[in-house]
Amino acid sequence: DKEVVLKAITQYSLALAAITQNGSALQHASPELKNDKEFVLKAITQNAITQYDLALAHASHELKKDKEFVLKAVKKNALALKYASPELKKDKEFFLIAVGQDGYALQYASDELKNDKQVVLKAINQNGSALQYASPELKNDKEVVLKAIAQVKLSLNMV
Repeated sequence: DKEVVLKAITQYSLALAAITQNGSALQHASPELKNDKEFVLKAITQNAITQYDLALAHASHELKKDKEFVLKAVKKNALALKYASPELKKDKEFFLIAVGQDGYALQYASDELKNDKQVVLKAINQNGSALQYASPELKNDKEVVLKAIAQVKLSLNMV
């Protein structure tokens, strides 16, 4: 029916206009739109600096556990991981990629991954300051600490 199609287009257009102004407006979108990858990425992209993580907070659970989708979000802002599914927060393969993009992603990893030397080394190789999110055991690991110091020194030399 033509009227139903017009109504759907109007609702999509209004929702798109709202998320363009504020990504967290996604919370008011329909469940279908919250599960629409393209639509949610638009919400995230529109407010990549200030509202990015809020937009992901209102995405569907399906998108929050979608590895590829969440990695796109992490490229914009590691804070997006705050709203990733608990399953992803325990996924070593996923976190090796995430901390490679942004070392600060380590803060949202499971305790087990914060104690995984491979994950922590990858995080501090990307950003030495990520050491603050490692487990107490790895914060006392000589190799880990020396790599973090070397990475921070390298960053300071580039300034």
